[in-house]
Parts: sequence; C-alpha cells; structure tokens
Amino acid sequence: MTDIYKLLAAKLNRMPNGFPPTESGVELRILKKIFSPEDVGIALKLRMMPESAEEIAKRLQEPAGNVKTRLDEMVAKGQLTTFKQKGAQKYILLPFVIGIYEFQVKRLDKELADLFEEYFPYLTPVLGGKKPALARIIPVHATIDPKTEILTYEDMNEMIRRSRSFAVNECICRKERALQGHPCSHTLETCMTFRGKRMLSRLIPCPPE
Repeated sequence: MTDIYKLLAAKLNRMPNGFPPTESGVELRILKKIFSPEDVGIALKLRMMPESAEEIAKRLQEPAGNVKTRLDEMVAKGQLTTFKQKGAQKYILLPFVIGIYEFQVKRLDKELADLFEEYFPYLTPVLGGKKPALARIIPVHATIDPKTEILTYEDMNEMIRRSRSFAVNECICRKERALQGHPCSHTLETCMTFRGKRMLSRLIPCPPE
C-alpha cells in the first residue's frame, strides 16, 4: 500500500517552492505532525488551481456542505488558503514554504520546531528551484535609463489603502528559536497580513538578533 504521506510530499515537491525527500524521512514526520490521514486524503484530491467547494465536492462526489466544512477546518489548521475570486470563495493547497509552515505559528510546539530545523538544510538548496521560477532575471539586451519608481504592487501605502482586513501574527522564526532555547529580544508579533479585493499580502520582518 502506498504511503499517502509520500504522495502528499511528492505533490508539494512539484510546486515551485519545493519539498524534497530525505533519507531520514523527516519531511514525512513533519507532514504527519501537521496533517491527519483524513486531511491528506482531501489535500491529494485538490488541484493546483483555486477551486470552489462546490467544484471540489462535485469531483469528490460528496455533499458540498460537508466538503466546505472540511476545507474550512483545513484552512483553520494552516493547510489550505481561501479567498474570494469573482465573488466565489475559492480554496487551494498551500506550498510548504512560504505557506503551510508559516501558518503553523498558532500550533507550533518544540517537536515541530525541531523537525523543521532538521529539515531546513535539505529544503533551502531547492527552494525556488522548480520551474517556473518564483523570481527570475530577464536580460533585455538594451540600455535602460536609470529611474527610481515605486510601482503599485511595491507601494506599501497602496497595499494598506486597498486592504479591507488586517492581522498581526507571531513571527514563526522567533517562536521556533525560542522553543529551542534561543529566545529573541525583538517583539514577537511582527508578521502582518493585509487582505483586500484580489490581494493577499504578507510582510514578514525578521531583523537579526
């Protein structure tokens, strides 16, 4: 019988952010800490594009109300994200980072912190290594006149102005280190989320100790 956690790990690894396998299987222990087998069953059925609960329920051949309840529970556990698109509530599986791990900040304990620290050296070399790249440089083979301009998607004032709801969360990096006996003197609640129409922005400032 195929290990469903291996299937989920492979699915996360197909995302541009990556989720590489290890000989020790630490990545599977992380998933077992975060996902129940029932959660994995739903996550494996999700597509890589946002879908409504009704669309997912139709594919699963289950009542839409039951599926929506399960999806909302998984959102609360930081496994999925949800947003409105053209008036319809949509759901999509998060990548491991930035995504699932950061949304474990309310559920983080020393066991998960230790697991992540064990996995981190395997994750960083491949982070963003899948195509299409998360960020890339495109040479234009032309001289460009230097000009500094703040574009709308970089304008923090514009992000805040357009936002409809705001949240401040604990910094998962600082919280993880504190659980491992290395507390930080900086303020813990610094990770901000702004949500507006067609927009979800996260600001995660982590100044060095």
